[in-house]
Amino acid sequence: MNSRDIKIVELRANKILLESNIHEVPVDIESIADKLGIKISYAPSEEYSGMLIRREDGQALMGINSSEPKTRMRFTVAHEIAHFLFDKKNKVSIDYRTSTRLLDKPKEEKRADFFAANILMPKKLLTLDFEKISKESFSQDHLIDLAKKYQVSQDAMKYRLSNLRLIELI
Repeated sequence: MNSRDIKIVELRANKILLESNIHEVPVDIESIADKLGIKISYAPSEEYSGMLIRREDGQALMGINSSEPKTRMRFTVAHEIAHFLFDKKNKVSIDYRTSTRLLDKPKEEKRADFFAANILMPKKLLTLDFEKISKESFSQDHLIDLAKKYQVSQDAMKYRLSNLRLIELI
């Protein structure tokens, strides 16, 4: 993603948070989907993490794999919201359960992941929380605490902190 795309995604996530009157974490991602008119259905699947289907009547349906951890399901809902917002031409979006490396992902998938990180771990709130913890004393325990507070995985939190240049990945 180029810097323009990054800015667009950040602004869109912040606008949605503002319009949804969300000023604290964890972000209620399901209420955001509901306000956007997206119906969510949870069911176990061995094939996908999430999918988004746009019907001819404009209704959007989201399917989320209920077999995955809650943190993963929340990230997937946010990811699928990004497809709803940015990929309007696609009638169906399916995110298969794969271990595709970030570098190998198509632009749309990178954008959806970046949006999910921005909406679930808002820069302003996360930076404030991080600043309460001294950089010198930041530890795995702090990472775990932040991940729990934001209801995201430790990996998602680690990458978000790194992308915000608050920590360095080793």
